[in-house]
Amino acid sequence: MGGFNIPYFSKERILTKQHIFQQFVGDNELQKYLPNNLKLTSITRELLLSILFYVKRDKYLNLYGIYKTKKVERAINGIKVYNVKIKDDLFDKLKTYTSVGK
Repeated sequence: MGGFNIPYFSKERILTKQHIFQQFVGDNELQKYLPNNLKLTSITRELLLSILFYVKRDKYLNLYGIYKTKKVERAINGIKVYNVKIKDDLFDKLKTYTSVGK
C-alpha cells in the first residue's frame, strides 16, 4: 500500500485515526473490510484511508477536501500584515508606479 496517508491536525482532532474511523461507523459495506471486534490501535490510518479510497471514494475525497481546506487556512493565517506609515509625497509616487517588464 502507499500514497493514502493524508496529514492530520491533532490540535483540532481532524483527520486523526478516530476521525477517519467515524466514516466506517454505520456503513455496513465499509465494515466488511475491517476485522470483527476491531481495536482501533491494531490498524493504521493508512489502511483506513486506503479502504475508503477503493470502496467509498466519495468519503475519501471529502476527507482529502478537509485536508486541503485546512492547509490553505493555515497558510493564510500564517501571513503577517505590517502597517508602515508613508509620507504623502512618497505615497503619491507609489500610486503612479509601474513595473518594468523583464
